Order: sequence, then C-alpha cells, then structure tokens
Amino acid sequence: MTVDMVKLGELIQPAGPKIGDAETDYPVYSVTKHAGFVPSLEYFNKQVFSRDLSGYRLVRQGEFAYATIHLDEGSIGIAPENALISPMYTVFSVDENRVDKDYLLYLLKSPWAISMYSVLGRGAIHRRMAIALKALGSLQIALPSLDEQRRIVEILDRADDIRAKRRQMHADFDELRQSVFAEMFGDPVRNPMKWSNLRMNSVFDVTSSKRVYAKDLTDTGIPFLRLGNLTNRISSIPDNPDLYITEKLYQVLTDSDQVPQPGDILMTSRGTLGLPYLVSASDRFYFQDGMITWLKNRKKLVDGQFALSLFAMPSFRRELVKGTNGSTVAYLSIKNIANCTMILPPISLQREFARRVEAIAAARAKVERALALDDELFASLQSRAFRGEL
Repeated sequence: MTVDMVKLGELIQPAGPKIGDAETDYPVYSVTKHAGFVPSLEYFNKQVFSRDLSGYRLVRQGEFAYATIHLDEGSIGIAPENALISPMYTVFSVDENRVDKDYLLYLLKSPWAISMYSVLGRGAIHRRMAIALKALGSLQIALPSLDEQRRIVEILDRADDIRAKRRQMHADFDELRQSVFAEMFGDPVRNPMKWSNLRMNSVFDVTSSKRVYAKDLTDTGIPFLRLGNLTNRISSIPDNPDLYITEKLYQVLTDSDQVPQPGDILMTSRGTLGLPYLVSASDRFYFQDGMITWLKNRKKLVDGQFALSLFAMPSFRRELVKGTNGSTVAYLSIKNIANCTMILPPISLQREFARRVEAIAAARAKVERALALDDELFASLQSRAFRGEL
C-alpha cells in the first residue's frame, strides 16, 4: 500500500497560552511516559508544582503536550480535559480533518519517532536535548487516509490493552509485598507488635558518596547515576545513563570503601523523597552526592529485603519526610534520615520475610519477562503499522 509522507508541521499548530494573572480553577496535570496526562496531585501524592501558576500553560481538551526535554522517553499525551501544565511542556493542536489524534500519538511514541528525537534535539553535552515544536514539525511522517488511520488505532488499542493488563499484574506484586510485610510486622510507625525501635544511624552508617567532579565524567565506563537514573531503577524503568566514570576511578573508590555493597540501601533525597533502592551483587555503578543518601549496612543488623520493604511502606515514608527542610526544593538531609526511628524485629523473622519476598520476586520476574515480550511485539506492530504493512 502506498502511503503519503508529509511534514508533521503541516498538521499541527502551536497552542497552550500562558495563563498569566487570570483566575482559574483548572486542575494541574503532568505528562508521563506510560500514562500520558495525569493529575499532578494524584500522581505524586503531593504538590510538586509551583504555587504561582501565572507562568503555567492552558492546554485544552484534545490538545497534545510533551515534555520538551523528555520527549525522547515518550513523555507525550493528549489532554483529557482543560487543564494547566508547567511551562516545561510544549503544547500543540492538530488538524483533525487530516490526522486522527490517537494515530498521531501512537506514531510519536513509536520506536522510530523516539530514535529521531536525538537528531531533532538541541542542548549541551551531558544535558537532555530540548526539542522545540518547530524541530518536531520537521519530521516526515506516514499519513494514510483517515479510515486507515482509525483501523491502525483499533489494532494498536487491542494490543496495548494486553500490555496494560500485564503492567497492572506487575504492580499488584508490589502491593502483595506490602501486604505480607503488614501481616508479619504490623504498621512500622504505630508498631503494634512492640518490636525494638532504633534510630537509623544505630542500624546503618548514613552517609553519601564521594563527590565526582565534571572533569572526571566520561562517555563510557562505569555508569554514574543521577537522581533520575536511580528513580528509574527503583521503578523498574529501563535506564541508559549518559554519564560514566573510568574503571580506574571506580577501582580507587572501591579500594577506599566508597562503593555501595550488596545489602546497602540508596535513598532519594530530592524530588520524590525517601524512595529506597537495594544494592545487589550484580550492581556496578557510582552515584551523585547530595541527591542520593547511602545507608551502609555494615553492622548487618537488618536484612536488605526487610529494610527495602520497610522504607517503601507509606506510613514509614510519611514519617521519614516530616523532617524535610529546604524552601524551594524538597530535601531529605542525612541528619533527617539518621535521626528517624525504625522497627527492628529479630533477624530470623526478617530472613523469613526475605524468603517470602524471593518467591514473590520470582513470580514477578515471569510477568516482567512477559511484559518485555509484549513491548517488543508492540514495537514491531507499530513499525509495521507506520510502514503501511498492517
């Protein structure tokens, strides 16, 4: 089938005026990789947007918005209602007489489109590339008839529904882990089972990494994780760090006991606070100081899986961030973490919990493998669709 190729710029127009001083009760949204438009308060469980909304953009129902510096991750969506979004997003409308919105969304999230964004972006080395609407409009895209576009959307919708159900199964395993924790140990803040309660600096050495300067960063070698990289790992999102340190520097850090060991915990100290990551035996990386706090498990008073689940419990995280300081950027200091208290059941019971978690993890891994296959098949389906082969 022959398919017309047109410049995207022929189909879209800039939109999203700044709200200025006008009073409005529109909800504030964010745009994410997997879910598209999501209400910010529901997604982050707290206010992460500015209280001064004068610089925010008004996006109308049915208009597109994308994260100007995160489009290469697929962070684009269609507004489900009139809303406000941060000026970090770019907004545009489409000519619905020529292009189906859902067709265009699938196309702009396709592997082919994402591979093109690195060519369209502009920015400094080691920084994310900003993609202006004019640059995006230079993309040549396949544009079949509207009827054919809608047929393609119907096929992709059915395939995407399967992926969504599998992602929900994956999320359910995280809830199961929390349920097992609550059954065995109770609420970690109220502590109804009267476990020992210790300050975290009695259980861990609470510290951070050694500072790595820009001159020591390279394009290959050992991954250097920034906050976003660690958050992706915590969320099981594939991550490709763009900063590294040399093997030589990594060995120097290892020799001076400055590299995280299996069983240690890393915790986010800015952005979404208190997210924990359990270091495994297969991990080889270094990480950014200040943004990430390192809990060294030298004393071996706590099982790593128990600590990971404890720190992920909502009631514990709420307690942990009570001491947050900083006026404009949320910040969880080493002192905040060190002085927070945590329950410490007998190590034998912690290890029994870890065994149960391992069984859950094995089942979760099967779902992850199936989800990876779903994603691979969906990407193939997208490629065929936009080559006119469906």
